[in-house]
Amino acid sequence: MLDRVRIQALRDAGHTLEEVAATVGVGKRSVQRILKEPAIKSAEAAPTRRSQGVGRPSRVDVHQDQVERILKEEPLLPTVEVLSRLRGVGYTGGKSAVCELCKAIRPPKTASPEVRFEGVPGGGVRGT
Repeated sequence: MLDRVRIQALRDAGHTLEEVAATVGVGKRSVQRILKEPAIKSAEAAPTRRSQGVGRPSRVDVHQDQVERILKEEPLLPTVEVLSRLRGVGYTGGKSAVCELCKAIRPPKTASPEVRFEGVPGGGVRGT
């Protein structure tokens, strides 16, 4: 993000694309792409990579409604079975994406209280 701020500041100062690229150490095409983005006022206000939607879109996001419906009907259904059902309706993505989605949707497991039973010392049955 600091490079983006520097690129915008250098360009605002009147430097050419080539000068900006050489100063920051990126390609000219990257400078052109960054200059098309909304202006960043400060490094703290810069958008994060996650908020920008960097990367490929997930294939499983299209099927999120189906996964929610499946887990609502059968909350204890194993994730592998959810994957199998999604594959039946055309999902072609990977297993880990389905696992992450199920983990996000499924309510957290509540641990049942541990109940211990300890007999009375010496209360065992003795043979006579």
